Amino acid sequence: MHDSLQDLYDVGARKFSVVSTSLVGCCPSQRLIAHRLQDPKGAIDEYGCLAPLNSLSYQLYPMFAAMLQDLSVELPGMNYSLANSTKMAEWVLETPASEPTSLSNERQAQLASSSSPVTKKNVLKRFRISNIILTRFFCHLFYL
Repeated sequence: MHDSLQDLYDVGARKFSVVSTSLVGCCPSQRLIAHRLQDPKGAIDEYGCLAPLNSLSYQLYPMFAAMLQDLSVELPGMNYSLANSTKMAEWVLETPASEPTSLSNERQAQLASSSSPVTKKNVLKRFRISNIILTRFFCHLFYL
């Protein structure tokens, strides 16, 4: 990823927005692997996901942060933002669907009357789709 950002900087990019990899062990294929293991002790985390992959996901955010910090010192005028996707995923998985939100009553009524109500199941479905897209994007970056 360092070289990809360097290449973008070389052609004029100065502002970068980076989202760390999410809980890769929570991808459907990895959850299936976790639950098929003969000895699941330690393989399944509190979210029902493949623990070793999620452990690696947690390790990537500080690595991204350090790399971006070093690049911003090395490349004049470089600015970046870094989002912690593992924390976002934890919030989605840990927040009960019944927990109050900061949405206005009017907006909550609009969402409740829509054809796709905001339920934990729908939020998780959207999160999984986003996670798949982000995972493919980051895999593509690593192979550039």
